Amino acid sequence: MAIRLRWRWALSFVLVLGLLAAVPAVRRGTLRQLGRALVASDPVERADLAVLMTAVGAVGELEVADLVHEGRAGRVLVMVPPPSRIEGEYARRGVSLETPGTRSVRILGALGVPIGAIDVLEVAQGGTVGELAALRQWCAEHRVGSVIVVSDRPHSRRARRTLRRAMADTPVGFFVNPPRFDRFDVADWWSDRDSLRAGIIELEKLALDWILHPLS
Repeated sequence: MAIRLRWRWALSFVLVLGLLAAVPAVRRGTLRQLGRALVASDPVERADLAVLMTAVGAVGELEVADLVHEGRAGRVLVMVPPPSRIEGEYARRGVSLETPGTRSVRILGALGVPIGAIDVLEVAQGGTVGELAALRQWCAEHRVGSVIVVSDRPHSRRARRTLRRAMADTPVGFFVNPPRFDRFDVADWWSDRDSLRAGIIELEKLALDWILHPLS
């Protein structure tokens, strides 16, 4: 499986390199269309909860804080991975490290979000599917009726497709909201190394998602 994944990533990389070598006008137009295909942004209405997915980081914390200040969300849920082996070893030795969850709570508090309005959910199973399955269960347990999911921009289209499947038979309404300060720019995403890498990886994953779930 790992070998097949590496080959798929390599083929995606070769495809993008081929586009970069194409006629400039054709190249730019095609790459912009690919960038737009990755991004989903819903008109955001008032929701019960703003959800920060695990990989978004500081730009997502800014977005969540703004959503709260704008009155678009009353509470915040920060999704975090389980403690790493290193974090566990430090804890065993009585040394407390700042975990992703405690960091996000601290940053959101500094940005003016009431600490009492922030919950942290540790996601045992990683990946988009695992995160959103955990979110579905959390919403059911806490009787949440609507959520704004903050996902980084190149991941937002796939996140919305996965979210649609996760919430298909629930009453939970949802909006996908990429951070406004995300550096991924669909107009020239291929000109930045980090954006290029993120774009290639997400194009591959989105294509696979379309193949596996064509009706999402």
